[in-house]
Amino acid sequence: MLWENLPYTNYENINLDMIIEDMKIIIQHMNELEENLNALTQIVNNHETRITNIEGSITEINNQITEINEILESLDIQEIINQINEINEQITIINQELANIDIDELIQRINIVNEQSIARDDDLARRIALLEQATINPINQYLGTENLVIYGSDFRNLPEQAVADSELPFGMRYSHSAVDGEDGDAPVKATQYGIGVNSEYVGTGYGYWTLAHIPDMPRSSKTLATHVTVTFAVATGTSTAQTPTLHSHTFSLLDNNIALDWLGGLYLRLNAPASGRPYLVLDIRGGSFASTVASALDGKYITYIRMEYGDASSGLHYNDTDAKLTQAIASYQGQLTPSDVKQIVMDNLEEIIDTQYYEEEYDVVLQPKDGSESYSVPAKIDVRLQSSIGYLSGMIALNIPFDTPTKAVDFTKSFEVTLNTADLDIPAKTVLADTIHSFTDLFTGAQFDAVLYNGEGTIASPSNQICSIRFWGAMKPITLENNGSDFATLGVLKIFEPIEWYLTPPQ
Repeated sequence: MLWENLPYTNYENINLDMIIEDMKIIIQHMNELEENLNALTQIVNNHETRITNIEGSITEINNQITEINEILESLDIQEIINQINEINEQITIINQELANIDIDELIQRINIVNEQSIARDDDLARRIALLEQATINPINQYLGTENLVIYGSDFRNLPEQAVADSELPFGMRYSHSAVDGEDGDAPVKATQYGIGVNSEYVGTGYGYWTLAHIPDMPRSSKTLATHVTVTFAVATGTSTAQTPTLHSHTFSLLDNNIALDWLGGLYLRLNAPASGRPYLVLDIRGGSFASTVASALDGKYITYIRMEYGDASSGLHYNDTDAKLTQAIASYQGQLTPSDVKQIVMDNLEEIIDTQYYEEEYDVVLQPKDGSESYSVPAKIDVRLQSSIGYLSGMIALNIPFDTPTKAVDFTKSFEVTLNTADLDIPAKTVLADTIHSFTDLFTGAQFDAVLYNGEGTIASPSNQICSIRFWGAMKPITLENNGSDFATLGVLKIFEPIEWYLTPPQ
């Protein structure tokens, strides 16, 4: 029995059960080995793929290394070293300059520049405010400042001295037969409400109503070098509170009819001068004149006729100065014709305008207004002004006296000085806001400004006079050279400002 249980010891010398069992184990090991072999094969394949990719990357890296080597071979290493050395030198210089900077002084300069900038901004704001208050006309239009029609600025309530026997204002005439003729009476007449219909006129046919004479003017044949605009104001009814209707017409040619639709289609015409007469004639003309005017002006009055040089109307500005002047002169010397009035005005024009001059040179020492006293420059401020017809004009000059061939002037910090002008007796200005009068020079960086002030209402500073001028400014450092004069002018401010004006009557 013992032998039966040992392998290969049975009677047949073979133990098949053991052999079969061992074969199963061997087969199982074979399968496991095959699986492991397949896994190893896959790992090997993966490694081969990675090796291929790595070889490609190595090839690319070798190519890049080759390019880098070529670039390195082309570089001038010494030039790069020189540039680095130069940069280091510049850095050293900058560091030295930074070490020498006085930070406090730099901050002070920045503050001063900021103050100057704020002051200039304020000045600009004031100038803009003044411009906004002004009446700005289109740049392509020139507007006249005078009315060429005598008494035309207000035909209402004309004094009797301004009305001729024809019942038309002096300077006007009417004819049914000729330009610039005179019949003695007219289809229109002056009333207290303006020029209206003359219901007593009995004439018929064509008519010429002469409105004004004006001096002949530069022209090429019939073409005017300067255009002329005529404006009519027509009021309905007798109320002086109403706003009349305006009709404007511009002449660019002589002897050219302009149809007046508002006056029944009659024509406005500016005529070339008659032989031997150095003036132009403005008239209204047309057929059936009397009946046409009677229909068009029924219940209406022409209160204003303005004739002015320019391409556009300056609008309605009632002004009875002509009438008042005529009345005043007539009451003084008796009845006068328009020619008499004109001659008296011309004879007394100088007294009427009454130009006065105000000149004085002020010795001043200009110093920084911040109190730093970084400079002290002797200077002369030359004031040369004149008043004429209610305006103060002229200039204020800043001069630097010479006592050496050259003179260094540094106004980096702004200065300010106030001049006492009470002794000059300059009439008070009428614009109470500060008007900044300025001078600017882009080359020297100079900006000088001045403001004129009325007095404070004391004996030493009367309120009816300009008693002080504030003058201030700044400029970069410059060197002045003596060119034979004993002073150099740094800037000239132009002055133009409305002031009080009291008309001196003719004697």
